[in-house]
Amino acid sequence: MLHFRGSARTRDGIVAPLHHATLLVIVWLAMLLRGLFYCVEQPIWEGFDEWAHFAYIQHIAECHSLPPRTELVSSQIRRSLKLVPLSRPAAEAFPGAVTHEAFWHLPAAERIRRRNELFRLSAQYQMNDASPIARQYEAQQPPLYYVILAPVYLLVRPLSLPSQVLALRIVSLLIVSSIIFLGSAIALRTLRHLKPALFCIVILAVLPGLDISICRIGNDTLAIAITSAVVLYALKCSGSDALLADWLFLGTFLGAGLLTKAYVLALLPLLPITALIRSVTDPHVWKRTAGSCLGGSILAVSIGGWWYWNTWQKTGTISGEMFDLATSSFSVAQKLSTAFRINWLAVADAGAFSHIWVGGWSFLLLRSWMYRVFEFLALLAGLGLFRYAARTVAIAGREGRARALCERVILVVAYALMTLPIAYHSVLVFLIRNIPTAIGWYLYPVAVPEVVLLILGFRGLFGPRWSTRVLLCVCILVIALDLYTVQFLLMPYYSGMIVRRASGSLDSISIAVLARQMGALFQRISIDKPAGIGPGAIAGMWIGYICSTAALGGVATFAASAPNCARLRRRHPG
Repeated sequence: MLHFRGSARTRDGIVAPLHHATLLVIVWLAMLLRGLFYCVEQPIWEGFDEWAHFAYIQHIAECHSLPPRTELVSSQIRRSLKLVPLSRPAAEAFPGAVTHEAFWHLPAAERIRRRNELFRLSAQYQMNDASPIARQYEAQQPPLYYVILAPVYLLVRPLSLPSQVLALRIVSLLIVSSIIFLGSAIALRTLRHLKPALFCIVILAVLPGLDISICRIGNDTLAIAITSAVVLYALKCSGSDALLADWLFLGTFLGAGLLTKAYVLALLPLLPITALIRSVTDPHVWKRTAGSCLGGSILAVSIGGWWYWNTWQKTGTISGEMFDLATSSFSVAQKLSTAFRINWLAVADAGAFSHIWVGGWSFLLLRSWMYRVFEFLALLAGLGLFRYAARTVAIAGREGRARALCERVILVVAYALMTLPIAYHSVLVFLIRNIPTAIGWYLYPVAVPEVVLLILGFRGLFGPRWSTRVLLCVCILVIALDLYTVQFLLMPYYSGMIVRRASGSLDSISIAVLARQMGALFQRISIDKPAGIGPGAIAGMWIGYICSTAALGGVATFAASAPNCARLRRRHPG
């Protein structure tokens, strides 16, 4: 159990636990306000594969069964794909669909006609259109997220399609916002100080790439929350105060993760690794630890294993993912040989780009030097982490040091395990398309361990005092990135004020032009929004987004300016 030294602000200026709890709620509310604006600002179907995820939920709610992959999605969704502006990859798949750029070249009367028809669409709408791409291809995904969202869909079913999409986005945001509390618990347990724990949750709340990924309909939102819970309980199970209930909770969350996203399979080894770490630190309890680990593992497999057994019987692959199916004819030896032929440096670079920031399904990108800045910070943190590990190993014999090291090893292991399915997917893509690339946003489920390790790296490189200032600078940089991407890329692009050049890069917009066009920008963004969310409402949400972002900057500044920080200690039984 974690305890605080001190219960109020002392004469030395120590940050009290009460203040931390208040700031925790402030950060959570700020994340929700920011997320609400992202949910409204992003056009319908702009999230990665969002229409297909919605179709999965709709099928479960309407038909009370899981959809087959070959089944067409509803006529309502297929028609909506012809009415609203889409990203280029999505628009190319549907004859007659228009991109965001092309949409704003349509006559105003045509845009209004499309909007009115969109609002008249219902689940009973019927049309004759058998577009091959408009099928339930996300039926490859495990069902837990979609089953959870199906009752929400039924509640909002009488509303317009844009209202349904917004409601499901907001519920998804509420689910994933739990990472603020889970992240705080993980940071407090591993960092032992309130100040770096505050930096951790502020960074989580303001990451713009994460915001784009979670403010949409998609099972990654649930996977991020569940994976964070898995990491937290793995940390608990590694401690001397671990109970059988902790192992059972770990197995339950892991099983729920298996029923949410196939990449959670990579975390199955986390249970035996945690048991091994626990047995090394306390050899006399290895039998009890082994039994508890076995119970948690059986529980995880019992909850999620049936899905993968059925998938294996139907497809001959464990995940059933479309790239896995497309490469099922390749042998294991061929896949291994391909792994040695890939330019992994290019894969890592592509993964870093799409992990730092990518503008939804339109794949908007930053200037390349902006990515390099954050890659450089990650490199510094990595170097500091090695230095920190070396120093900690050297003094691991001291009281508490070995246990702290083991907990941090669990964070590294969880993060490393999650890179394996991304690397495997890169091999499959290279086999099919001969392109060295990676999907960086698939690392968001371990965003909490990533941020904690980042903080540990800066502490190892700069020391506790200077790392606080460095972390404040990192928070400011992330906030600046978020403000830049929303104001100068996302909103102008979705409103047709900037377009892609022939090279694929985006036109720029000046602050003066943006300031003059804010009214028109809010007007255009509101075109496909639910009834009641007009330009004025969007302007109000934008102000809330700005204020909540400023509040997060204030929390980071408060954490940096506090003279000291309450240190945590663990009370061991007996």
